[in-house]
Amino acid sequence: MRLICTSTLTLHEFIGEHIPSYAILSHTWGPRETTYQEMMATTGTTPQTEGYNKVVRFAKLCKALNHQYCWVDTCC
Repeated sequence: MRLICTSTLTLHEFIGEHIPSYAILSHTWGPRETTYQEMMATTGTTPQTEGYNKVVRFAKLCKALNHQYCWVDTCC
């Protein structure tokens, strides 16, 4: 299972039974959601799309609520 670290916005993969707790985003898909490939890109740039901004806002909210990880279906 891949989860987004709410502090760094990086993807972490967890296998087996040792999966930490995480928050899940329930949302409607927009015309330009962020994909797994975009999250993994190492170009040093981040997509400036509404979909990416949605992930960032959600991660910030999760961090404020003391969640270390979150999950978004479009990019995890």
